Amino acid sequence: MKIKYDPKKIIVYILTIILSIVFFLFANQLITSGESVLNRSSDHEYIRGEVKHVISSEKNDYGDIYTTFTITTPSGEKTATQVTSDLASENIRTVKKGDDVIIVRNTGSSQYYFSEYIRSDALIILGIIFALMLIIFGRTKGVNTILSLAFTCICIFYVMIPAVLMGKNIYLWTSITCVYITISTLLLVNGANKKSLAAAVGCIGGVVVAFIIAKLTDLFINMSGYIDDGSIYLADLPYPIDLKAIIYASVLIGAIGAIMDVSVELSASLWEIAGKVKKISFKELFLSGMTIGRETMGTMSNTLILAYIGGGLSGVLLMVANSSSLLFLFNMETVVFEILQALCGSIGILFCIPLTSAISGVLFRTN
Repeated sequence: MKIKYDPKKIIVYILTIILSIVFFLFANQLITSGESVLNRSSDHEYIRGEVKHVISSEKNDYGDIYTTFTITTPSGEKTATQVTSDLASENIRTVKKGDDVIIVRNTGSSQYYFSEYIRSDALIILGIIFALMLIIFGRTKGVNTILSLAFTCICIFYVMIPAVLMGKNIYLWTSITCVYITISTLLLVNGANKKSLAAAVGCIGGVVVAFIIAKLTDLFINMSGYIDDGSIYLADLPYPIDLKAIIYASVLIGAIGAIMDVSVELSASLWEIAGKVKKISFKELFLSGMTIGRETMGTMSNTLILAYIGGGLSGVLLMVANSSSLLFLFNMETVVFEILQALCGSIGILFCIPLTSAISGVLFRTN
């Protein structure tokens, strides 16, 4: 079967890619002025290599295990030491021949120490498998999904994170990031059409509501921004960072995926209904959208809550294990932050449903 190509879709697709690249370069230059956000003044040297030989492994009086080994690196063979606590020896194994590891030494010192195992290679393979599965099952849509995911990651790590670390307005750059992610994803995956427009308006509207709810809630819960140890270190960076703004940036970035999922599902369903029915009114489309939305809102809210709990499960377990009062536990800022994320994201989903349904009803109606 001969594949038909729509010239307009191809033009929109190419323009989206070109404009995205221009946006990344311009925004990054505007934010950083050419300055690197990485810490280049580190007094540590990291080297990757393969373990060639394990020389010895000894335990001291305190139960610490000292394993000495040689490693083959691009600059030659090095000797390093791995120090493993007896308390963690069950989960952190000692190095063995053939392991790919990272060793580190302080500048000015000749002694190398084990730092980490190379884990990124396995993740790269898993990512390739994921990409191949997307292409196999999704074909052209799969390729577009991969590209939109890549652009989303680039926007976050090349634009948003540098903006935060350089002390820029977090609210502004988080909003720009969310709008870009929404528009670029829909244009690349669905193209420029009424279906994408309805989904974009519904998604952005839901995210805006999630942000407003979070800001209004802050009037009563008195968040400081110090939600974990990382917040303390962020406060000591050279550029001043608004820690409270980080909270609301987390709410938006965490919610946009689930809200976009709901808005796209709704607009796609209503688009399909409108295409199958010769005459359909705004009211019929709106009510159909609300019915579909009711079926999805429960699972999407669960998705958000479970994602936040799963992401911070170790911290949740630690806090519960060391807390003797539920009153104190549910008023800890860390716990409040997780609940705030889940509730604001869920409210954003709830608002997204009628908004997407209404916009779809206006755009898709034929009667």
